Amino acid sequence: MGKNKANRKYKDRLFKKVFGTRKDLLELYNALNGSDYKDPNEIQINTIEHFIYMGMHNDVSFLLTDVLNLYEHQSTVNENLPLRGLFYFARLYQKMYEGKELYSTTRLSIPFPQFIIFYNGATEQPERKLLKLSDSFKLSNEKADTLFMGSALECTAIQLNVNYGHNRELMEKCRRLSDYAALISKVREKLCVYPKNLDRAIDEAIKECIREGILADLLRTHRQEVKMGLFTSWTKKDEEEFRRSELKKARKQAREEGREEGQELLATTIQRLRNGETPEAIKKSGVDKKTIKLAMTCR
Repeated sequence: MGKNKANRKYKDRLFKKVFGTRKDLLELYNALNGSDYKDPNEIQINTIEHFIYMGMHNDVSFLLTDVLNLYEHQSTVNENLPLRGLFYFARLYQKMYEGKELYSTTRLSIPFPQFIIFYNGATEQPERKLLKLSDSFKLSNEKADTLFMGSALECTAIQLNVNYGHNRELMEKCRRLSDYAALISKVREKLCVYPKNLDRAIDEAIKECIREGILADLLRTHRQEVKMGLFTSWTKKDEEEFRRSELKKARKQAREEGREEGQELLATTIQRLRNGETPEAIKKSGVDKKTIKLAMTCR
């Protein structure tokens, strides 16, 4: 198995592991939809485990009453998710209604589809973003409107930014999702402290989460599997993207505060770290702790 396939496999496993029970899925569903379902046994998992099309396979899909839910985790921005969702929903409906009276005069009643993307990558994204299949059509909306009846297809996905500190109202309603965001955030923080040792960064993040009661049940019983999921899904591109994002934030903050000297100090500190100086030595020279932390993130 190639490295990229392994990465996707473990990344899927990690999200599925965090929301691996009907109880956890029900909590997430209720938080998203403002509902108050009580019985986890009402959830019917219908994830197509071996459905791979164009390198795609989904994290989890399930049926609850009359709603067909497709939940995806993404650490990269992907504008093709509505097309992927279309393929997947079509396969789910085909499985559900294969052999049914599709040609009868009576209309079949099918569950309402809901496609949610949980994004936690380093590229800056809004709290909520609507992705539409129709935005990918070759014809412009203006030209499409001149056709007889317009488009025959649409598929929409809602992308939610679940990085730590975003979508606070949703996080408050779903502790499991908040903990998942906190775990990823702590790995990034530790990667700033141990930039050349991802293995140690993940170990330290997991230890800290257990101490603070963050996903403690999962991390105690499935620690090695979670660690492998984090380790194999964290690519060099993720690291570089994260550092660029943090550097951009730091520079923006410095500009907003009108601290040109702060920008210069940050740049100098980054260079000193790259030259091999330790954070402790730089601190002793008079550089404040906040600047050193930003520099460690951005180097």
